[in-house]
Amino acid sequence: MDWTTPLAWMGLGFFWVHTLLMAAHAGAQGAALGRRLRVWASGGLRRARVVEGAGVGRQLAVHRVEQTGRSKGDPKIHFHDRAYHSELEGGALELEDGVVAKLPAGGPVEVWIDPTSQRARADVFGESEFESAHALARKARGFSRVLEHPVCDGDEVWFYGVGEDGAPLMTVSTASATYVGVLVPSPWTPVIATFDPRPWLRGRMWVARLAALGIVTSAVVVTAPMFLWEPFGLEAKLGALGAVIVFNLQQLALKMVRDYTREPSQCHVRGCWRGAAGESTAS
Repeated sequence: MDWTTPLAWMGLGFFWVHTLLMAAHAGAQGAALGRRLRVWASGGLRRARVVEGAGVGRQLAVHRVEQTGRSKGDPKIHFHDRAYHSELEGGALELEDGVVAKLPAGGPVEVWIDPTSQRARADVFGESEFESAHALARKARGFSRVLEHPVCDGDEVWFYGVGEDGAPLMTVSTASATYVGVLVPSPWTPVIATFDPRPWLRGRMWVARLAALGIVTSAVVVTAPMFLWEPFGLEAKLGALGAVIVFNLQQLALKMVRDYTREPSQCHVRGCWRGAAGESTAS
């Protein structure tokens, strides 16, 4: 019995199941971002000014990134992110219409810091501090640090989380806390952003949608020769070879989309410290 044809159909079926799952993943990411954008664009996101901060240094909220730095033996420390935390320390916001919203400490919140600003504001080690950090970075445990980005009294922010009367909206849990599977952020999670996040959301939404379309289109292009020309002919074999290549490129593209569309409260900061004092770059 010739198993060539059944095995070919099985491989083609696996390829298309893989393709549709990845396209659905990217499409769901785009839909989630679009859902939040619609809520915010309809007036849910409002300008505000911090008028009270109950935390240290009159902080209303703070975003923390836990990092570990390691060195390969060269005069550099390469950092990778371990965890992200958004903490509400309590205080009050004055909304653009004059309503004052009281925010209790310990409540659920997502602190969105502009990713470019996050990397630019990373601490800079002096030369002597670098030497001690570099010694730890060369060990197995590495060198640990925490990057803090506070939102303090007097800061201008964008806020989502209160109704027209200033009363806090109901909050629900969100998958973004652990970032497992498809990220489906809840539109009811309070957000404090140091920048207008709507352009950010709009750009990422379209990237995710176009990625979903591109994944399906690339699969159609490489599988079409298998049906338009002689089965197991030269064209079909080239199409099968293309399918193998596209199979791997699709996974790489989806990973890049997931990283690109991560919320600012969960975005990669990373970084690289150099031996000379004052030299640092974020990657």
